[in-house]
Amino acid sequence: MRNNHTRSPGKLRDKVTETRENIADMGHLAKTAVQDKLHDLKERAAETFEAGKEKMHAMEEAFGKRVSESPMKAVLVAAGVGLVLGWLWRRS
Repeated sequence: MRNNHTRSPGKLRDKVTETRENIADMGHLAKTAVQDKLHDLKERAAETFEAGKEKMHAMEEAFGKRVSESPMKAVLVAAGVGLVLGWLWRRS
């Protein structure tokens, strides 16, 4: 026998409405979680970019200092690297 009380259209409608609300809540929670994670990733990327920029600036200063301390050595090293690269390029 069917129990008409548990399968009435009104109760079914209420269950459907409740399920829709639950799904909407889960979607909202998922959206919030993704947005939070994206925000964290953007912050980390910005921090990493700034750290890399600072490191490049420090390397540029160190390189400039080394070149000004011994310019002849820097020119000879650059010429040597150019010769080796030219030789490698010509071989390929």
